[in-house]
Amino acid sequence: SARNESLLAEDFVFRGPIIGPFNKADYMEVLDYFKVYRGFPDINPNCFGYSVDPEDPLRVWFFVRATGTNTMKLGGPLGDALAAISPPSKATPYRGSPEAWSLTFNNKLQVRRLTAGYVADRFDEKATTGGRGLTYGITATLGLPLPAANAPQTQIAQFLSSLGGPLFPKSSSEPSQVPAWWKDKRRGAE
Repeated sequence: SARNESLLAEDFVFRGPIIGPFNKADYMEVLDYFKVYRGFPDINPNCFGYSVDPEDPLRVWFFVRATGTNTMKLGGPLGDALAAISPPSKATPYRGSPEAWSLTFNNKLQVRRLTAGYVADRFDEKATTGGRGLTYGITATLGLPLPAANAPQTQIAQFLSSLGGPLFPKSSSEPSQVPAWWKDKRRGAE
């Protein structure tokens, strides 16, 4: 699906359980790195269970149980590695673990905050992700189960991503580049 950056506020922040916070530009950069919509052209988030937050009427909570078929290579060096393990010609089916997500809107109804990837049932027998969310679930489906958030390997990979370069995508924005309204100082899997 084509992205529409105008749906995101200029002071947008993305946060997941292992990655983030990302400002708008860095979030778009990470989407461009992985190219999930290219690798899974039929991906469908299958959203359900929408609920308006009773404490914040501009925040909506919902679940995602994405499905799709890997028919093209994902982006970046990680995509190259995954294509060697599970060639897109195999047409590997993907069924995500159920994840809790939320969108918070500003007064112009642009997305100011997106939280995603919080696995609600890591034991879902139909999921192909080994109980992982977001890109971690996709890589597990394709034969590369990345380590858990608290694993030393994850901490090392996130440190390497902070150095820049094409091998690893960013795991968070530089603190000085995160919109000032975002107060939490934790980065990545911290």
